[in-house]
Amino acid sequence: MRAAGRCRLIVPGPRRRPISKHGGRDGGASSRPLSAAAVGPDRPKVVAFVYRDPSLGTYWVEERSSGWTDATLKSLADCPSVDGGCGDPAWTLTTLADGTTALQIGTPPATVVIFLRNGVRFDVLGPPDEFKESNGVSVANALSSAATSAN
Repeated sequence: MRAAGRCRLIVPGPRRRPISKHGGRDGGASSRPLSAAAVGPDRPKVVAFVYRDPSLGTYWVEERSSGWTDATLKSLADCPSVDGGCGDPAWTLTTLADGTTALQIGTPPATVVIFLRNGVRFDVLGPPDEFKESNGVSVANALSSAATSAN
């Protein structure tokens, strides 16, 4: 844990090198965050990065401590529809390349893919007009793979 003023940035597990393009650690051309933010101790522990990638568009990656489980994701996908919210047909479960369960939300105002790893909730989201659902899954696949190899 690092403290910066009153904000704390929580990085679970061993210290990690920055994640490059699509979450990989290849050292090649990368999407560098345009901005980053962390919230203070009176709120959930969260850090968010904003990226602008020429092939993927603009997207955000949020990491937050969470008590969610795969059952939570399933309940969000299965609950009764509430006017374009929870349970909407565009809220579906998908399986990432490494077998991780993810909630995929493909309705405006954002394209969203949420997955869980070791008590951390990862949200990948972006504006649907430029960040397509397949891009969200691509970024989530890379992040999940990088999170697995970091542990």
